[in-house]
Amino acid sequence: MYEPEGAHDDDGGMDGMSGMRKRQSGDTSAEHYGWKWQISAHGALANLLLLLLLTQVGLGVYRKMVRVKPSIRIKWLTGALTKNIHSYVGRSHLVLAYIQIVLGCIRLIDACPGQYFGQCISHIVMGGSFWWYGGIYLAYLVGSFPNVSRPERYETIVMTVWGVINFSILHQWGTRWSHADLQHTSLGLLWIGGGVLSLFLESKYNPLAQFMIRKNPIPALLIVMTGYAMGQHQQYYKFATTVHTFFGYTLMLGGVARLIQLALRPSVSPMDIRQDDGDDTTLEDEDLRVKPRTHPRPSAENVPGLANGETPVSAFFGFLSVLGVVSGGLLFQSAHEEQLNITMYYLSDASTYINWIMAFSFSSVAYVLLLTQVGKKTLAEVSAKAYNRVRTTDTEDRGASLTREDIEMSGYLADE
Repeated sequence: MYEPEGAHDDDGGMDGMSGMRKRQSGDTSAEHYGWKWQISAHGALANLLLLLLLTQVGLGVYRKMVRVKPSIRIKWLTGALTKNIHSYVGRSHLVLAYIQIVLGCIRLIDACPGQYFGQCISHIVMGGSFWWYGGIYLAYLVGSFPNVSRPERYETIVMTVWGVINFSILHQWGTRWSHADLQHTSLGLLWIGGGVLSLFLESKYNPLAQFMIRKNPIPALLIVMTGYAMGQHQQYYKFATTVHTFFGYTLMLGGVARLIQLALRPSVSPMDIRQDDGDDTTLEDEDLRVKPRTHPRPSAENVPGLANGETPVSAFFGFLSVLGVVSGGLLFQSAHEEQLNITMYYLSDASTYINWIMAFSFSSVAYVLLLTQVGKKTLAEVSAKAYNRVRTTDTEDRGASLTREDIEMSGYLADE
């Protein structure tokens, strides 16, 4: 008996019967199991990362083989070129891998549909910027950037640029202003105004420049005010309000700790000028006195393992600042509306969700600290006791050799 095509598609309202018959007849394609293969940014970036990884490994193997057997060197592929490509490709993995992880989380829970896309992007980008800010500052704090003596200058530039982006992009111009648009653009204006003031304080035209080197409070104040503003954002659900409030408190904690760190930093002078009433100085001595230093020398001796000019107490508050900013960034990334709606479907307690995010925050800080210590060598020839008590000849260069007097003193201290 002839049956028209599709006669069994309904099967009494059971949608899976048709697919079951097709699988029994040999059709085992992924679509019939409910899987959908779609092109996404996560998949495209995965292909790029795989290509960069193969390039990185290939260049590393090539450089190692050239050292062992120089005769296989390719003429146009010089040592400097391979070294630079190998270095920059390796550094790019830090940013690209982070973007890949974020895109994977978005793809996994489908948290950024069309109507929530703008808010989702603003939360992820701004929260990610706080996370990167805290991670990079942690690397600076433990001495990974010895040539950077005034990190507030770079912070100011980044905050000003980010304020312009936040003000100009997070609202679709020509459309009606929403409450969220006003909140985000007001933060952009705050960062633009504070960034301009901070840039002036970092310039040579500032009349207070000689008293405020490495003590610019504006970036820390911007973090405190941003945390307060974010903590006051009223949400429709109490769950979301609790998450935003805790995020604001953690960000304010990071900013206040940074202000305390700035206050505890040793004061420095913009020039190594020593006024002398006598006339027995030579012209060479005068030139040395008025020559500006590229990296200001702090009044206190440098502590091994910390950035130039940081004391153990100031580094303690700097580490608290890193914890606050990193935790606030991850909480803000996890607090956009659609993701909270998905979370509230499974959880009714906001504290559980906050504990999960904070646990991941502490783990990420530990991971960054681990990365900063990879490849560092310990000075086995100097005991820990002598190393902590002997001052080196050049506080700007921790690797500088000790003088004869320092060596004799270190041996004396080691024998005590």
